[in-house]
Amino acid sequence: MIKPIGVFDQTIDASLFYIRPEWLNDVKEFMKTRQLEGTLSMHQKQRLVKRAEPFTLKNDELYRIGQDNKLGRCLTTTKAQMVMKELHEGPSRGHFAIEKT
Repeated sequence: MIKPIGVFDQTIDASLFYIRPEWLNDVKEFMKTRQLEGTLSMHQKQRLVKRAEPFTLKNDELYRIGQDNKLGRCLTTTKAQMVMKELHEGPSRGHFAIEKT
């Protein structure tokens, strides 16, 4: 039996959302400061602002706001793999619906 990693989220109706690691920190930092890094080109700045639109920051955690207005907590690759392992091999293992674990 694997040891639970303790994924705990008190946000009602929250789900998990994977975000590409190469821009996770950029989006998170922009959401915190609302400032763009000076070394970025104008195109990169515009792209970052556009990418950040569906996200919100709550308790220093990045969430994506879905089309259904539900929050999806953003995970790095490592954290996503840990969560999937716990969901499939942990105490509550298995699939409970066609599209959700």
